[in-house]
Amino acid sequence: VQAYVNRVGRWVASQSERPDLPWKFGVANAGNINAMAMPGGTILITRGLYDILDNEAQLAGVLGHEIGHVVKKHHIGVMQKQKLVSAGANLAASRTGTNQLGKVALDFFKNLFISGLDKEAEYEADSVGVILAARAGYNAFGLAEVLHKLNARAKSDPSVAFLFETHPAPSDRLSKLGDLLTPRLDKL
Repeated sequence: VQAYVNRVGRWVASQSERPDLPWKFGVANAGNINAMAMPGGTILITRGLYDILDNEAQLAGVLGHEIGHVVKKHHIGVMQKQKLVSAGANLAASRTGTNQLGKVALDFFKNLFISGLDKEAEYEADSVGVILAARAGYNAFGLAEVLHKLNARAKSDPSVAFLFETHPAPSDRLSKLGDLLTPRLDKL
């Protein structure tokens, strides 16, 4: 499974604007449904997510979404904001003689990173994921199929609880994806 996911991921990543990154893909042995990208090109999907996929196009769409986060440097943007707020908080703390403001600011941004990227970053990664999967020769609707599967699950389902906390609702993502891609798909 690891080799398969790595092979599909590398092929999809080779279609991106950053094909020369040292891309690494794998499956984390966790039952929840999620995927994560780290700056530099390491991408993991959980076993729970892998198990609900019906075909390679769905895998390519999910991996394409995560590749989109790396290519668009979404996590780096969050880290830069964290550094800026940390520096500002430290400056304020040094002027006021208290480190409480710095602690509050750092806690806020730790929670922001844990809670995920903003909605626009997720929508952009969805769009990039569909485009990369299509460039790689996969059915462009693989990611949309996965989002439909997620949409059918209840928010109370423990396998998707964290995913639903860190991402926009699958129905919102599907709607936004349709709005963004309809003009592009008409040109294919």
